[in-house]
Amino acid sequence: MRSVLLLCLVVIVSMGAHYVFYTYIASYAIEVGGFDERAVSLLLFAYGAAGALGLVGVGVLGDRHPRLAVIGGMLLAASSIALLVLFPGVPWLLVAVLVLWGFALGGVPAMLQSTVLKVASPRIRDLSSAVYSSSFNVAIGGGALVGAGILDLAGLTGLVPVAAFGLALGAVIAAAAGRAPERRMRAV
Repeated sequence: MRSVLLLCLVVIVSMGAHYVFYTYIASYAIEVGGFDERAVSLLLFAYGAAGALGLVGVGVLGDRHPRLAVIGGMLLAASSIALLVLFPGVPWLLVAVLVLWGFALGGVPAMLQSTVLKVASPRIRDLSSAVYSSSFNVAIGGGALVGAGILDLAGLTGLVPVAAFGLALGAVIAAAAGRAPERRMRAV
């Protein structure tokens, strides 16, 4: 169960960080990126299409190198988001970041869930899956809540470094989890 809980921590940290910013991406695109409201649906479509491609990519890479797929996806997402810390308000860069971010994270939740099922003993797989699902829901709600607090304190641009840092931290925790001496943790 320790391995499952550690993976759920990875989910809460990384996906929580993702939702800190993603919850407010439409407002960011309009107010910081300078996009018209009508363009937001196209931006979200680009993000989603890239995520679908990322899911296919992680399916290919994830079978052979699951740790690399998860950690690499989180680090690529963190790095792409971090570009917006350096260059906020550059429309073409926001499009590129959304596509990279979507691609990078497209398969991470599926890989993490697959890993939870691999590390859980057969007698607690159902419980492990439920705990994973609950941790993902905590990450969504918690990330949006933390994002709202940051929004009040630092505005839309304040969301960006928190999301990038949290995704990188999730990758570090996942890397550390994979190095744990416990045999079952090697699945990450």
